[in-house]
Amino acid sequence: MPGLRLHLVALVLAVLLPALAFGAVVSWEALRGRDAANQSRLIDTAQALAATINSHIAGRLAALTVLAASPGLEDAGAPGFEDLARKTGEAFDGWVVVFERDGRPVLNTSVAAGTPLPGPGQGLGSGGGPWVQRVFATGQPQVTDLAVGRVSGQAVALVLVPILRGGEVWRVAGMPLVPARLSALLAGPMEGGPSAAALTDAGGTILAHSRDPARLVGQRRPPRADDGELGQGGILRGRSLADGTPIRTAFHRLMLAPGWMVWVNEPETAFESARRATLLALAGGGALALTIGLLLATALSRRLLAPVEALVARAEAVATGAGQMSAGEVPPAPVREFERLRQSVTAAERALRDGAQRQRLALEAAELGTWEVDLRYGIAIRDARMLEIFGIEKEGAFGPYPAWQDHVHPDDRAGLAEALEGVRRGKSERSKMTYRFHRPDGQWRWVECYARAAERQPATGEALRLIGTAQDVTARREAEDRQALLAREVDHRAKNALAVVQAALRLTPRDDPARFVEAIEGRVMALARAHTLLAQGHWAGAELQSVLEGELTPFQGASGPWARCNGPRLSLTPAAVQALSMAFHELATNAAKYGALSQPGGVVEVVWEVVEEPAGPALHLCWRELGGPAAPTPPSRRGFGSSLVEATVARQLGGRLLAEWPAEGLVWQAWLPLKRIQSGA
Repeated sequence: MPGLRLHLVALVLAVLLPALAFGAVVSWEALRGRDAANQSRLIDTAQALAATINSHIAGRLAALTVLAASPGLEDAGAPGFEDLARKTGEAFDGWVVVFERDGRPVLNTSVAAGTPLPGPGQGLGSGGGPWVQRVFATGQPQVTDLAVGRVSGQAVALVLVPILRGGEVWRVAGMPLVPARLSALLAGPMEGGPSAAALTDAGGTILAHSRDPARLVGQRRPPRADDGELGQGGILRGRSLADGTPIRTAFHRLMLAPGWMVWVNEPETAFESARRATLLALAGGGALALTIGLLLATALSRRLLAPVEALVARAEAVATGAGQMSAGEVPPAPVREFERLRQSVTAAERALRDGAQRQRLALEAAELGTWEVDLRYGIAIRDARMLEIFGIEKEGAFGPYPAWQDHVHPDDRAGLAEALEGVRRGKSERSKMTYRFHRPDGQWRWVECYARAAERQPATGEALRLIGTAQDVTARREAEDRQALLAREVDHRAKNALAVVQAALRLTPRDDPARFVEAIEGRVMALARAHTLLAQGHWAGAELQSVLEGELTPFQGASGPWARCNGPRLSLTPAAVQALSMAFHELATNAAKYGALSQPGGVVEVVWEVVEEPAGPALHLCWRELGGPAAPTPPSRRGFGSSLVEATVARQLGGRLLAEWPAEGLVWQAWLPLKRIQSGA
């Protein structure tokens, strides 16, 4: 069987060969891309040179346009205009010439003033030259092809602009485009590189050249079959005029000189050299990578074999039980993965230990007990928390199964047995059970238990061992019971409040709508204040002092009337809070309309105490009004408020009341059994 060393060599080959093949494909595409990039560079160069020549021409067009608008041109020989023309020509390293319509020059700053000038015809063509005539015909500037000037004797091209007078072309002014200057513009970007640039006119004559202007300017570029199909710019393949070698040529047309074109040539050998260098680098790099890979595979195999053999020896020793050495006895590996493998053995042992500690901490935090039942032998194992939950001594950590079920509440035994049986027979993987357990100390505790099978019989699927947790949820169940009781109390109070509102709506007199609305609103607000107090006390009740202050505060002012309350602290039941709130509201409303609270100096005193009655302790309440209107006799008619107070005290709270009307004001007293009104009684 091949060893690790041979597998490493094969791995190197398997990785490198496809990579080299892919690299060859990528390199070929890179060659094509580089070829295209070089062509794009040539095109960009041609465009840049065309822009430079256009700028060169544009400068002369602008200067001639300004000169053509200068005064004194009507007398071409005038010293002022001739001096301006000479300065303009010198500024552009040339001269200025002015033509009549017949092509005769009337001014040429290349010669001294007063020098006779030739007549029409000759160098620029018969009849004054076709370009001069074209300017007169179109009124537009023109750029001529290369021609030999009759005055300068040089081969130049001219930039011609019309001189307008009265909206008509009167004369034509021109300025030369000197091949030497144009060649210098082409040579600048080409310096030091293999490329060469040329400029041709509309007839195909070379106007300028970046390398050999002395020999090539004036020659015609060899015509091509596709010359008429050339667009604004592009790339062509051909041969050099100098030595006939293959070249690639980028061309671009000039915007200001129709028919003029910039040509940028580069030898085909430059493209071939780039491709050859890339191919050589690929071949050499591939061979070097393959060689280095094989050498590294051989070297790495030695580094890898040592820790692998050590780990194999350890695995064999552990498997055969021949050694009990720890993972730390395996020497450190020079390879990270093998070192991680060596360290992971130690880490796994530590993780198991830490995991057990975390599990124990989680169980303690949740106050969970754990248990295990071996169904084959009928033995139950319980931890310390289980013993604490069930109130069993330490000796009960091991005990028979299922003897503990005798302590389960009779109503819960059937459900518990059914859930455990479902797990045992494989009908469910796990079960949740909640039951009541009777502890040896006489307490009933609610227990929530989870169980699952830890081991099953392969043939039948029945459980052989069960494991689970148990939690004392007595406090939670009691809280749920209290919550349910509170919900029922809230429901009862809400229905009671609605019944009171309904009675108030039905029994309150309706003969005065405004008083009817005021009375109903006041009684509903009294109910609302009572419910607010009960809600703040979680519906367990409220203090008598708070109930009184809540009903009296709306009727008091900063300068009077006002009320005084005094008595021991007493917590009322929810029923008493609601009933007394309504009673106090009716008393306060009556005092505000007819009694002490209707006068600025009026005072209401409310005192209470606990007294002994024949039927047991009772709350004695005394409502006394002072400083109000005199009330010598009881009212002649009893309204809903009086009926409500009497019904509240006598029938709802089981008390008795006494109302008196001395000259000072109403004195109202009530005796209420504490067992009916006191919270917790």
